[in-house]
Amino acid sequence: QIFRAAGFGSLAARASVVIGLAKLLATCFTVGTVDHFGRRPLLFAGISMMLAALLVLSAAFLLSTKVEGSDIVTLAPGWPVFVVFALVLYVCGYQVGFGPISWLIISEVFPLRTRTLALSVAVFVNFASNLLMTFTLKPLQDAFDALYPGKGQCFLFLLYATLCVTSITFVHLCVPETKGRSLEEIDQMLRPRNSTAPLALEEWVEVD
Repeated sequence: QIFRAAGFGSLAARASVVIGLAKLLATCFTVGTVDHFGRRPLLFAGISMMLAALLVLSAAFLLSTKVEGSDIVTLAPGWPVFVVFALVLYVCGYQVGFGPISWLIISEVFPLRTRTLALSVAVFVNFASNLLMTFTLKPLQDAFDALYPGKGQCFLFLLYATLCVTSITFVHLCVPETKGRSLEEIDQMLRPRNSTAPLALEEWVEVD
């Protein structure tokens, strides 16, 4: 739908192939550099790329016009190329950050004695969140369209951009850097020094 709004028409399927290729290249980049750059930097970079892409998409659909009597949205002149760039940037950002790194992090940070159960819960929450995002997309867009006719996609992308800002804050405050550490070292790093004292935040984000 976004590609059609960008004026690709019947070429929308081919344009999607470009997105898939960008996704593959970004994944290969992450796999090859995660142990060099670390988990947190790649998460920050990936989420920031997604945030920038969502802001561009929001601006593009804010300036778009809706065809009377249909759900078709026409982008303003000059914006289609920015929309395509934003989509490529978004999928690359996801594959640099959330895509692979989230799975890597959850496989490392849980204590050895509870890892099996914790991983099961984490995977369940991950897929449940994906389903939630999928099933709420259309109702949210319709709700925004009811408030601001023809601008539902704009405010939907703004909402997702807000979630990216929240994610950056969460990574900054809560996600430890595990680069170069064994599972046993990570377990020791995240373990409180005694039963009453919580782990200091500085130790969570310490980098060798």
